[in-house]
Amino acid sequence: MNDFHEFGYHFQGRKELATRLKTKGNSAYQLRNFADAAELYTRAIEVSPKSEPVFYSNRAACQLLFLSFSSPFPFFGFSPLFEED
Repeated sequence: MNDFHEFGYHFQGRKELATRLKTKGNSAYQLRNFADAAELYTRAIEVSPKSEPVFYSNRAACQLLFLSFSSPFPFFGFSPLFEED
């Protein structure tokens, strides 16, 4: 757990900050900036005073889409690491 109480973040302040980070993540997602969105959702997870499943599912969607669009092997059934000689 992070030491947010040392920085003056109480429960409500952390919840509001997590919500703002999620909103920014949603904006990045809409712009197809999946790596940035995933980072914002991760930060929301870190500051949130309680577990919010939507933060995790949004981050997972970003990671999946980022891999899908950035990899020449978008389908999980093939990996160049396991080529036969």
